[in-house]
Amino acid sequence: MQSNMLNGRDEMYLAQILNVLIALRNGDFSVKMPTNLTSLEGKIADTLYEVLETKKAFIGSVVKICKTVGKEGKIDKRIDFETGRGDWSLIAESINEFIEDLKDLEIDFCSKASKGCMVMISGITPDLI
Repeated sequence: MQSNMLNGRDEMYLAQILNVLIALRNGDFSVKMPTNLTSLEGKIADTLYEVLETKKAFIGSVVKICKTVGKEGKIDKRIDFETGRGDWSLIAESINEFIEDLKDLEIDFCSKASKGCMVMISGITPDLI
């Protein structure tokens, strides 16, 4: 009968991975894996670190574009996330498309508001326009 028991070193390593994943799930990107790992453990640690760094960079890009577009009103700006691959790029593209849609809504709203102002000035009732 084969044993599924882990040795102490493997169990410690899996506990470290679990701690990093729990921290990531909870929004804490400061937790790191040890840097002195080699072989498969080192590759896993390095990859997990890269995921954390990519997520931090992406969040920074989102925060920046929210401030630039939402707070400063620079509707022509777009999220710039060059390190994105796969679905990271899809998310960035979706945010940029959303901003473009907002820009189109703003233009449409301004056009209708302008017509509304003309209506008020001319005295024509809005239902005639």
